[in-house]
Amino acid sequence: MNEPGTDGPEPTASEFTVFFPMKPGAQDALREVLRQAEPVIGELLGSLQTVHDMRWVFIPGDRYLMLATVFDGSWDRYIDDFSTQAAPLFDALGAHVEGYPGTQSGDALKDFIRSTQVDATLFAFAYPGRSVPEIRRALRVHDAFQELLDASQS
Repeated sequence: MNEPGTDGPEPTASEFTVFFPMKPGAQDALREVLRQAEPVIGELLGSLQTVHDMRWVFIPGDRYLMLATVFDGSWDRYIDDFSTQAAPLFDALGAHVEGYPGTQSGDALKDFIRSTQVDATLFAFAYPGRSVPEIRRALRVHDAFQELLDASQS
């Protein structure tokens, strides 16, 4: 876990996996929240500029909803970004999660997330040392270069 106050340089990307305990019978409601939130999640990934990917998985047995992401920056900044920029989404999901304190609860939210977070046994990342903005910039350069190549062949 990339927690605040750790010594040493901050890694470029960190993994984040939490298992949210679902309230009994909440599976269908959570699936509907996620279904409706899909376009919002896409916009959120574009605006945050720190999240490489995001996966929501219902663990077999329908007791836990797993959120797994890869993100740039510190753990605190990551949680702060989501508690401000994605507050409506997380509070809508949280309504169906046992013990969820809400995005406005400050340290209580961070404590709740820490209590549901599990560190990966192995975390491998395809682009070490590269942030989301750097990867997006490289893709823009690639696309522009491809356009030039295509234009020169016309």
